[in-house]
Amino acid sequence: MHTPHRASLAWSVIAAGVVTYNLSTKDGELLSEQADRWIEKHPVAARLAVAVVAAHVANATPQMLDPIHWFFTTTRRLRAH
Repeated sequence: MHTPHRASLAWSVIAAGVVTYNLSTKDGELLSEQADRWIEKHPVAARLAVAVVAAHVANATPQMLDPIHWFFTTTRRLRAH
């Protein structure tokens, strides 16, 4: 029997959380509506954050240039010591 990776479970939990939140929230509080507010207030920073996360998840950024990769690699190394 194949055991799913913990990361697969984590992605499922994230997806379920997003759907559950968006189905249960009031008007004006969807996650995308909050992103719209961030974009209005900080257009460059908000879009850059989305681009960095998307590039990281899609493996579109070489590891040596990926700030998310470096953050978690460094964090793991520091915890190991």
